[in-house]
Amino acid sequence: MRLGDKTNDDASQQDGKTVVVGDYLRQAEKMLARIEAGCVSQQRKCGPFVVYVATDSVQAVTNALGWGNDGANTLGLRTQGRHAVRVVAPNATRSQALSGANKEIAAELEREELRASVAHDVAREVVADLYMLAGAERLVGLVMSQMARIAAAVGLARGSMVQAVAMDPENLGVEDSGKLEGWSRPL
Repeated sequence: MRLGDKTNDDASQQDGKTVVVGDYLRQAEKMLARIEAGCVSQQRKCGPFVVYVATDSVQAVTNALGWGNDGANTLGLRTQGRHAVRVVAPNATRSQALSGANKEIAAELEREELRASVAHDVAREVVADLYMLAGAERLVGLVMSQMARIAAAVGLARGSMVQAVAMDPENLGVEDSGKLEGWSRPL
């Protein structure tokens, strides 16, 4: 979840708009409800579903896990309609420790005292997130996020991803942002 906190960064094209955790979770709920309706109408088995949350925000992890545990059983599975949903959100990561509003992790890593000590850990986190996101059937993200664009491009190209939803639809079509990569507007 890129929360759109780079609102003062002209390159991000966010023009002061922020996306809050609830926006992502509401989109996930709409997608899950649509999938479940399809399963019911076709009388086929669906789920359990996994919602993977890639974020550099500790608060976003807390909110997502809280959403996942809302009505959950002891296994941490949320009931969405008739099917179980498991929320997976890496927590207490190096990138979360470095991040903050209007902060770029890459810029933080340029500081000499941090480069050697944490760059490898952050790189591993990025690769793990890209692997999980690119393997997803559906992706919800900011089209102006490089991570989200890379994950969507890989997933859509290999055919494992069927939908990439832009939480910043006003940026669809901004040069090389998402129009050619198969992104769509929120449900």
